[in-house]
Amino acid sequence: MPKGSCLCGKLTYEFSGEPAKTVLCHCLQCRKLTGSAFTTNLLIPRDNIQIKGSPKHYDFIQETGDKFTTSFCGECATLIGKETDAESFKPFLILEAGTLDEGFEQAKPDSEIFVKHRTPWLEEIKGLAQFEGKP
Repeated sequence: MPKGSCLCGKLTYEFSGEPAKTVLCHCLQCRKLTGSAFTTNLLIPRDNIQIKGSPKHYDFIQETGDKFTTSFCGECATLIGKETDAESFKPFLILEAGTLDEGFEQAKPDSEIFVKHRTPWLEEIKGLAQFEGKP
């Protein structure tokens, strides 16, 4: 069963099965949330994940108008994941792949979203579906 955690270890999770999708996101909000040019998101069915600890939450409106709620550690501030009211993402908790304790190497994306915001020094990943916005 894949497991993950925040930097300080006070917030942990585990999930069963495989991610429904693994998406590399270039949206401006993911950049701000992670401090990186992109993030790798694992879409995990909500019934398949168990979070231990007490995450803090922050709500924001994404450029598409969709509301997102982030879950992060109140001690070390590591972003664990997010959820949204966007129809195509409602059944999932969107985990940050970088928080996996093991197996990050197997979290290869199947698509890139918000490529209109992809930084010019980063090339398209060949073989992945490309979306200007959300799929």
